[in-house]
Amino acid sequence: MSIPSRHRTRPLGLSVLELMVGLAVGLVVTALGVSAMARQATASRRVLLEARVTQDLRAAADLLARHVRRAGHWSGAARGVWRPGAARPATNPHTFSPEAPDLLRFTYSSPAGGPGEGVATNDHFGFRLRQGILDIELGDGHWQPLTDPGVLRVTRLQLIPHHHERMLPAPCAQPCPAAAGLCPPRVQVRGVDVLIDAEATTDASLHRQASAHVRPRNDVLVGQCLP
Repeated sequence: MSIPSRHRTRPLGLSVLELMVGLAVGLVVTALGVSAMARQATASRRVLLEARVTQDLRAAADLLARHVRRAGHWSGAARGVWRPGAARPATNPHTFSPEAPDLLRFTYSSPAGGPGEGVATNDHFGFRLRQGILDIELGDGHWQPLTDPGVLRVTRLQLIPHHHERMLPAPCAQPCPAAAGLCPPRVQVRGVDVLIDAEATTDASLHRQASAHVRPRNDVLVGQCLP
């Protein structure tokens, strides 16, 4: 005797096979999502690292250029101007001396340096490359790190000094002999080409470079007229 169809029992829920298929699909979707999140996180860290390395390198290059432009500034420059009947004018005591391709030292009258009678201890500045770190000199012999070794490693600091001379429009009272090297006086315009290479400390494949041409604002008078 068969049971009428309306009285037959129907299975409730999902079968084991359906659960396994659903679980497998869910695992695949989860794995794809985690992989996408991992790639996104890696890309975000890379972008942040690139931005930080670029920002730190650019800030160091800008600070270097800002200091070099002040090289030779003398707060007592009025004493170096000749006046009729006055004693011989004073000479600017500040210097600009590139010592090596990766070392530059110079002086200028700083607010903390004193009244400008000479070169004070706080008037000494410079830049150098030391063990992957760009150092700045703030005061005679007082070097401080300018770049963060935890972020970037400076692989090259190249300083190329150059200068050219311009003749003054007013000639000397007496003509200069042809063999006279110091006569007539000229204005010497100085400059330095700066090139800085750096790489991320945690990723050597991330390279950045900063370059600039810097001209100190204070030109130098060289030579003199014959007495």
